[in-house]
Amino acid sequence: ASGAGWHYDSRGWVSIDGAGAVFDGYSVTTNIDVVANNVTIRNVSMVQGGESFGISLRHTSGVTIENSEITAPDAAANRLLVAIKDIYGDSTGLRVLANDISRTSTGVQVDAGLIEDNYIHDLGFTGGDHVNGTTANGGTGQMTLHHNTVLNRYSQTDAISLFQDFGPQANRVIDNNLLAGGGYTIY
Repeated sequence: ASGAGWHYDSRGWVSIDGAGAVFDGYSVTTNIDVVANNVTIRNVSMVQGGESFGISLRHTSGVTIENSEITAPDAAANRLLVAIKDIYGDSTGLRVLANDISRTSTGVQVDAGLIEDNYIHDLGFTGGDHVNGTTANGGTGQMTLHHNTVLNRYSQTDAISLFQDFGPQANRVIDNNLLAGGGYTIY
């Protein structure tokens, strides 16, 4: 399968490598790997489990992920590791809008962008997972978490976390969210 700016890579994932590509209305059971700028992913239904990422971003700018469902076969052994992950922590202009994310150890792992109107719930857990609704590992690019519902039923780790693993945290806005659970609701 392929379309304007994207193709199924025979190694086992969808590669979006065309600037301005729109990936709209597909049902997938594998990673979507974005390596192009100004990409839109919308109305996608993804069911995928394992030690992988639902949507991975690699050195991107201007990506929008909206109105999609990202989940796994179950919330235990077949959970998905991370639903949306900025692999190198350098994506700019990211917008994650109105997605339904469940059965993942981490819902959204990015260091900058607009995370708005998402429903992150029924998180997954297996082995020694850290369970995060959204997490950032450092960064000073603007990140806004606005009007999300993030529910973590586990007593660890968090609904929202801002760690300094790879640098200081700055330019963060957490506004008008409904948050519950974790050992720390905001960590």
